[in-house]
Amino acid sequence: MQFKQEQQQQLAKSWGPSSWFYQNLGDPARRIVEGAYGVRFCSARERAKSQEYLTLALSLFARKIGAEKSQVTHALLTGEASKLLAAVGRKSGATFSISDLSEAYQESFREVGVA
Repeated sequence: MQFKQEQQQQLAKSWGPSSWFYQNLGDPARRIVEGAYGVRFCSARERAKSQEYLTLALSLFARKIGAEKSQVTHALLTGEASKLLAAVGRKSGATFSISDLSEAYQESFREVGVA
């Protein structure tokens, strides 16, 4: 997963209480996202670990909903869960509700050991 300056800036703009992705995580998982993208200051070692955890959690989430990891990452960076939901529906024809999406998202972080 790429953690470039452009992605960091994009997440910094969309991350917060108004973001669906922020709202659907507890503090430990939020700290992982924030550490991975440099929104929260942490050591280089902590940042690398956060990036590993986030990459794994988003890969699991993508697999659970039948999306590509790039779609999930884009949705996280922009804070637009509704567009992710629409993309998944177009691709697989599956119908997910926003609560299904929320459960899969939270479960992915729990499986990585960050809840």
